[in-house]
Amino acid sequence: MVLAGAGHRTLQVTRAGPHIRAGRFIVSYLCGPDNEGDYPAFAHITAVGDGRL
Repeated sequence: MVLAGAGHRTLQVTRAGPHIRAGRFIVSYLCGPDNEGDYPAFAHITAVGDGRL
């Protein structure tokens, strides 16, 4: 994702497990040097496609 005036950000969208009620997909962002593990979640995507923080 490229943000005007802020450079780029790497986002990860993963399918939520059955224990997550918030939404079907979880959105996370890369916040450190570990491209595999430094992804804190900050939003979810609902079953109808709405994004929620």
